[in-house]
Amino acid sequence: MLRRIFLFQIFLGWLIVVIKKSIKATAKPALTAPLFADAEPINLYVSLDGNDAWSGRLKAASRLNNDGSLATIEKAKTVVRELKLRHNSDRPIKIILRGGTYFLSQPIVFEPKDSGSVNQPITYQSYPKEQATISGGQLITGWQKETVNKLKMWTVKLPQDTETKWQFQHLWVNGKRRSRSRYPNQGYLKVKKLDVKPGQTWTQGNSSFEYHPGDLPDTDVTAFQSAELVVMTRWVESRLPIAKIDPTQRQIYFSKNSVFQLAPGDLYYLENCLQWLNTPGEWYLDRLQAKLYYLPLSEEKIDTAEIIAPVLDSLLIFQGEAAENRYIQHLNFEKIAFSHTDWQLPANVSGYNQNAWEVPGAVKAIAIRNCTWNNCTFSHLGNYALELGKDCQYSRISSCSLFDLGAGGIKIGDKHLNNFDINTAEGTHHHQITNNHLYAGGKFFHSAAAIAVWKSHHNLIAGNYIHDYYYTGIAVMGDWSFQPTQSYQNLVIDNNIHHIGKLRNGDGPIMSDMGGIYILGCQEGTKICHNKIHDINALRYGGWGIYLDEGSSYIVTEYNLVYGTSHGGFAQHYGKENLIRHNIFAFGAESQIHRHSQDLQTAREQDLISFRFENNIVYWQSGQLFTGLNQDYQSHAIFQRNIYWQTDKSSFLFGNLSWQQWQKSDRHSLIIDPLFVAPQEDNFKLQPDSPVSKIIPSK
Repeated sequence: MLRRIFLFQIFLGWLIVVIKKSIKATAKPALTAPLFADAEPINLYVSLDGNDAWSGRLKAASRLNNDGSLATIEKAKTVVRELKLRHNSDRPIKIILRGGTYFLSQPIVFEPKDSGSVNQPITYQSYPKEQATISGGQLITGWQKETVNKLKMWTVKLPQDTETKWQFQHLWVNGKRRSRSRYPNQGYLKVKKLDVKPGQTWTQGNSSFEYHPGDLPDTDVTAFQSAELVVMTRWVESRLPIAKIDPTQRQIYFSKNSVFQLAPGDLYYLENCLQWLNTPGEWYLDRLQAKLYYLPLSEEKIDTAEIIAPVLDSLLIFQGEAAENRYIQHLNFEKIAFSHTDWQLPANVSGYNQNAWEVPGAVKAIAIRNCTWNNCTFSHLGNYALELGKDCQYSRISSCSLFDLGAGGIKIGDKHLNNFDINTAEGTHHHQITNNHLYAGGKFFHSAAAIAVWKSHHNLIAGNYIHDYYYTGIAVMGDWSFQPTQSYQNLVIDNNIHHIGKLRNGDGPIMSDMGGIYILGCQEGTKICHNKIHDINALRYGGWGIYLDEGSSYIVTEYNLVYGTSHGGFAQHYGKENLIRHNIFAFGAESQIHRHSQDLQTAREQDLISFRFENNIVYWQSGQLFTGLNQDYQSHAIFQRNIYWQTDKSSFLFGNLSWQQWQKSDRHSLIIDPLFVAPQEDNFKLQPDSPVSKIIPSK
């Protein structure tokens, strides 16, 4: 059996047991069964043609039109509070939303008094076979046809008699995201030169750079003043309002500094200028004149198009109080769609240094317990989709679709938590993120991750399908050191991650220093198991499948399949006592395994074992086997019982060592073809006569 399937199928039974045990261990309070599970629920109905003066107990209006469903979710929440006060009942409560889009004028705020209980959970759900959407947007109507810059556009003067400040950065037409006017229309420009100040470090940003001759269009210089330049460096993007342009010196100046110091060759593009509005599907907002311009697609009709602009940055807000033991508990959300939000950077901020972490969720929570989101859709958003922040515990996000996102999908934890400076019963922990589909993210904040966990423990991230992000698929983070934090005992298992960095449509890569799965800091008990990771690409460096960044320690990485990476299947910056075993690392373009020089330096200084690399198959066609160190690759690391095979060479170097020299510290490994069925077609099952089972034990 091992001959044919080696990594995945032979351990399927084991995998199922692990997942079941993990779910049981990580979410026992959340899965406690109600005492009266079969009790008839109390149903409240909400519909777009309802009335908040009605009872909400009827699906539709009565014959006399004097009772029926409620009109708003906010009113339904109030009715639930009253029901709990009037009736001492253990009957579950369901708020059932009829189909349609519920445009909010302000976020819906949940407090501890809105909680359910084990025996009386409260569920918000769509009516069967209908789809309810909670929207933070506003329909834009009153369009006129107008010829602008010799192009037939739609324009509208936005109303000024409302409290809405027309500064939105996103627009959706007939359910599709439309792009702000952009230069160039496709692709990117490159920074030519920078004026680096004496003593300026890489963490200090720039307020200008020199551009190449002919890069900027022949446009009135004053037109740039409402525009924004987006530049990518290292692993972050900076969104920089243009202050002025000097065409004589080819200098472009900004009103903010970039996040990090820029470098020649960094990629950038420009947005939001009327002169660049020349491609169907683009739009431009003149904020000063409150006028919106849209260049329609040929099939779009001005009298039928549904055009929505976001006006809110949050849809649902959960405000529990952990210090007072007043958590929001036992709220469930099923088959509801969440859409149409925006989020503006603060006035003096151009971006953030890791995962766009400070960008909040459209649904964001503090101090919740035992809450669930099941079969929900998060789409057409300008920020992260769902955020379980400080003191959130024992909750579950399952079978949801999260796509077309300005930032990332799911964000869990508290980056600013002092290391172990809290009661262990508090903090953010014990969540399940399972069987979700996360794709087409980082549309605005390109450095966001699909799933980001920071200083949070005992989380299960399993069975998720992730693709088409510019930066990282799954990030689990502690600190940039060996200092223990609240990140530990996290299980990342059986996820399918691909097309990170370079999207399936060919866009990218635009960033560096990334991973299909990215780990940061000391995280004892964290495991990365049975994941399939492929097509990971970075711009300059660091397109790695599994990336253990600074301080990553006590991580078990096993039974993963990683292939088709730009810089390697596995990388370690520096760490200790990591175990990398029973993986396949295949078809890295530059290299297969990367060990940073700081890893060896730290290991020598502290006299520790960096990692154990055993029972793996390393299989490649081009590029090097190892990068990062020029020599002493085995120093303070253990290599044993691995299979190495380069498809077009039977002899190759191990760093700077020959096979005979390498074997002195790796006596049980072999250079031999593992005989995959069809590796060029992404089939890494083993042929019946594969030698793998004779060399690599199953455990």
